[in-house]
Formats: sequence, structure tokens, C-alpha cells
Amino acid sequence: MGKKFGMIILVFFSLFTIIVAIDLKMGYSLEGSIYKTINPFQVMETPELIVSLALIFYYVFKQLAMIFIKKFKNTKNSSSSSG
Repeated sequence: MGKKFGMIILVFFSLFTIIVAIDLKMGYSLEGSIYKTINPFQVMETPELIVSLALIFYYVFKQLAMIFIKKFKNTKNSSSSSG
């Protein structure tokens, strides 16, 4: 668990640093580039926002479906083994 969390934090800060560096190279101020990086939905066009939200909802729905399927299989297996 700790190793995965450490890797997530490392990747997050690495990507954040790269995005801010690219924005600085493009001429944005430090405050502007950090704000743009933290709040990406403000600079998105409407189709990009719709696609992003659709992918997020798809991912969440898929994860919830997998949880319910595993839960259903576990209750089905426990009821058949006890009966």
C-alpha cells in the first residue's frame, strides 16, 4: 500500500512539474501556470469537457460494477457452501 501511494505521489509531482515548466516556457507567469494546472476545466473547450466527464463517469461506473459483481459472487459462493 505504501509503495503504491509513494509511486502515485511521485508520478503526480513529476507530471505537475513538467506541466508547469511547459507553461513557463510558453510565457505564462508562475502563478498563472500553477492556477491553470490546478484548474484544468477552466481552459477546456466544451467538447473536451464532455469527453473528459464521460470518461470519468465510465471509469467510476465500471469500478462500481466490478465491486458489485465481486460482492454478488462472494454472497453466492458463501450461501451455496453453507446450504
